[in-house]
Amino acid sequence: MSDTYGDLTVPAQLPDEFGPGQGKPVDRVLDCFGSFLKAVLIANVGEMWQAVAPGLAPVVKGVFTADPEDVLLNDSQLPALFVWEPELGNHQQIADDWWTTDRTIVVLWMFEPGDIVKRESRMRVQNAITSTIHHELAMGRNPVWVDDTDTDESASTRGSVLVRRCGLVTLPKPQRSQRVPITLTRENSEPVTYRAFRTAVLVTQRYRRDPAAHGTASAVSIVVQSGGTTVESELGP
Repeated sequence: MSDTYGDLTVPAQLPDEFGPGQGKPVDRVLDCFGSFLKAVLIANVGEMWQAVAPGLAPVVKGVFTADPEDVLLNDSQLPALFVWEPELGNHQQIADDWWTTDRTIVVLWMFEPGDIVKRESRMRVQNAITSTIHHELAMGRNPVWVDDTDTDESASTRGSVLVRRCGLVTLPKPQRSQRVPITLTRENSEPVTYRAFRTAVLVTQRYRRDPAAHGTASAVSIVVQSGGTTVESELGP
């Protein structure tokens, strides 16, 4: 075994041979977020997008785990979903051998807005896109998404549990959503401005030590009292 940050091992493992992150450095949070959100957006917003932009269906053609500025992109790949971490995580120590890491993940859905006649109706999908992202991350699972490596028997009917598949200790917490212009410069061409809907999501991972190398990890006891009711809980290793 190895020490882990969420689903990332230390030392870092080799790239996956299969799955959404095939051939790339492992980051299960980005890979799972991307494949999960693509599936639920197609399921929940696909028909609406087909109605307003039939030539640009499906609602998510490509998924990239990077900032759009770092992707070699062409218009045939749009609409696309981008999932990345724009800044370093915030590490917190709870006990001597108990650490958590808060990460801010950006989810951005970007599309080519078309001419001014088409743009008005296309922009009206904003609420459907951002609300679906918020709702599905808050729910944490959907039957339309089953992770290829999931052995949970309930996944075939209820979908994979997102937090389990990417090593989180709490449900993702969607923060502010906003509309943003994205200007990209193509090689040997003028800058092109696209439209995008951006949502920041706070996630928390736990650092776990390998007990074979470091011994059994600490447990944290929590006692909550409300009036005459007392609830005791223990977060074990």
